[in-house]
Amino acid sequence: ISDTPHVHSNGFHIMFDIRSGPVGYILPHWYPEKDKSSEKNQGWTTKIVLPLKDTNNSGVMLRKFKDIQPSLLLFLNRLRKITVENEVTGEARVMKRVDKGDGVIVIEHDQTKDQWL
Repeated sequence: ISDTPHVHSNGFHIMFDIRSGPVGYILPHWYPEKDKSSEKNQGWTTKIVLPLKDTNNSGVMLRKFKDIQPSLLLFLNRLRKITVENEVTGEARVMKRVDKGDGVIVIEHDQTKDQWL
């Protein structure tokens, strides 16, 4: 999916780079200082960025990200929000989980709210 995934969490900014040799996906590198300004916390605790590889399969990968169902948030208890951004087209898709109490969960997406018990 990505040659250079990066993680921004609690003031730490790291990335993995496949071009770093056989341990590229294992050994993290500090995210470049000059690029951190665009990663200021905007209401998130941890942000994972997956810049897509430049391949002929990028259209297939974009479709797979569009297939992410909002109900996935029901099973990922600690995850509160998923945002899928396409920086080429400017599209963004946001899915948000809100725990209301008494076992009631509201999933907000595509200008709708689904309530689950």
